[in-house]
Amino acid sequence: DQLLILPSGEIAVAFGRNGEGPGASKDQWDGMPYLRVTANGRIQAVFAWVPRNPCNSTVAMPRGIIEFSIPFCAGPLSSIASDGSTIAVVQADQAAHSYQVWAMKPSGDTAFSRRFNYSPVAIPNSRFDSALTRARTRLERLGASVPSFHRPDSYPPLDHLVVGRDGSVWLGDYLVGTTRGWHVLDRNGNLIGEVILPGNVTVAVAERGQVWGAAGT
Repeated sequence: DQLLILPSGEIAVAFGRNGEGPGASKDQWDGMPYLRVTANGRIQAVFAWVPRNPCNSTVAMPRGIIEFSIPFCAGPLSSIASDGSTIAVVQADQAAHSYQVWAMKPSGDTAFSRRFNYSPVAIPNSRFDSALTRARTRLERLGASVPSFHRPDSYPPLDHLVVGRDGSVWLGDYLVGTTRGWHVLDRNGNLIGEVILPGNVTVAVAERGQVWGAAGT
């Protein structure tokens, strides 16, 4: 799914997979590994794992299967710096109203691991029901039904993640209103600032003190 040249000349490869992998725990079997690969295709190491996504469910249809995403469920996020120097992974715990941020190097070393609490924002019943109706309509059109699931009690804390070449990590709030807050962590995982941007701005590149993005219409 992703391919990037590392400073060492090796290649970082990320891809979705199912099944047990070397060095993987049971919870990682259906996660996404980041591999460090030589130019001739030899796998050197698994240097990072993105946890399995608890927000997706496979639904049977008369002819095949389809994936159902639980509305407003916080799945894991991952991003890698454009020069391959740092990868960040975020996993939220909506029940505990917290999220964990890891930053790792292609060597496999952990730059930092930090947990943050957030103030939950309740999902209005009308908005949740509307999302569920859209999902139900789509699935029923394909001959499937909405599977049972645990409804989140609040919006996900984050839905955007950008890693800078300077090791900074930018965490974008889940968009509820017209603006999105971005929490900026330094290379050691310390919160060093927050930025408010219009909700229609997609951040493409960000580093400490600078951010580049494009505004949609």
